[in-house]
Amino acid sequence: MLLSLLAACGGGGPSGFFAPTFPDNRPEDLEQVMARMRAAPPAEEPAVAAGLADGQLFAWDLMGGRMMWQQPSESRTAPQIAGDLVVTQEPSGVVAWDLRTGAERFRTEDEAMHLIGADGEGNVGAIVLSTGGGVGAHSRLVVTRAGDIDWDAEVDYALGKPAVRAGMVFIPWSNQNVSVVDSDSGRELARLRIADDVVAEAFSAGGEVYTGQSGVFRITPSLVSGTRERAAHFTPSVGEMPGRPSFMRNAYQPPPSPQSALHRIRLDWYPAGSGEELSLADGNLYLVFYKLVFALDPDGEGVRWVYEHSADVVGASARPGGLWLADAGGGIAFVGAEDGRPRPAGDLGVHPVVVRFRAAGDPPSGSAEGEALPLRDQPPAAAQSTDARLVPARELAIRHLAALDDPEVTAHLIVLCESRN
Repeated sequence: MLLSLLAACGGGGPSGFFAPTFPDNRPEDLEQVMARMRAAPPAEEPAVAAGLADGQLFAWDLMGGRMMWQQPSESRTAPQIAGDLVVTQEPSGVVAWDLRTGAERFRTEDEAMHLIGADGEGNVGAIVLSTGGGVGAHSRLVVTRAGDIDWDAEVDYALGKPAVRAGMVFIPWSNQNVSVVDSDSGRELARLRIADDVVAEAFSAGGEVYTGQSGVFRITPSLVSGTRERAAHFTPSVGEMPGRPSFMRNAYQPPPSPQSALHRIRLDWYPAGSGEELSLADGNLYLVFYKLVFALDPDGEGVRWVYEHSADVVGASARPGGLWLADAGGGIAFVGAEDGRPRPAGDLGVHPVVVRFRAAGDPPSGSAEGEALPLRDQPPAAAQSTDARLVPARELAIRHLAALDDPEVTAHLIVLCESRN
């Protein structure tokens, strides 16, 4: 069944989808949503990576260390993994590919909108297209089931990146709202309104759903308060980073092209804690800056380690225990959260420009490479890199080096001052 309804011209989409009179922040509505999530089994999905390389879209089995398939693609954005689909925006429109085989499942016109994001769980998926912006914004939500379009709806709002969990679609919209929609009927189940922060992206992790932009909220009963102070909320305090990467992407803006440097300069993290306590897994906020990776204390208390990869990082995904990396040379590796030592996990055999992970499951087996250097020796190694693109990150490394309380740091700083680089 394919529905396409304008909210401004008919009072909403399927079953009152995005009706202007729907009440927000009702505890009884959110409790029904939470009960469905608690009752739903954990998602059992293969750990995969999807990327673009040399005019090809590909999928890689992370646990098996093998290429699953490749298909010609001219995607204008990074691929999105949405349940049993991989979604791209081609010149002809939005295309959904079978995650396991690479077969094309469907394509649909984008109507001059951007592919904002997609997500899925099992055979249920959600795709958001939007013009972005504020006044005059127009968006389309496409809900998929078993590899085909089940229904869609159009609204005159800017929609953000969706999340799918327990047969429900969580959709940020118009900067301050999150609607929870039943994927079967399209009926809106609950609506949250955040009064003191922006919500642009939603995602699921460990059976929970999160939303936010400059900070992150876990969707729990306390979120009916509509405030950061009374909700399960976390915002890092690390100051300005080189390249100014965002904590979460502003999904109301057009997504970056596959070749954009924004894929190589980014922050990565994974949520931790339970209930109303929210923090970052392993206490790490990862800054990727081309070849350099920093594990930062998210509370602004310094750097835990610095690692220089062999090639530019074009994809990263934090998990408990560390960070998956894909590089422009085709390498796949897992960098340990504790000491930043890498464990190689495969060679793609292609040279990707961007890679996205769905990195469920355990880290790869095998021993980490090299020895863990003392922290005082890691920033100097990064600061002495001759890659001119790394200058802002090298300066960050020196700042963190100078903050260390270690007598040998002075000797390192003298050597750096004497270097023309």
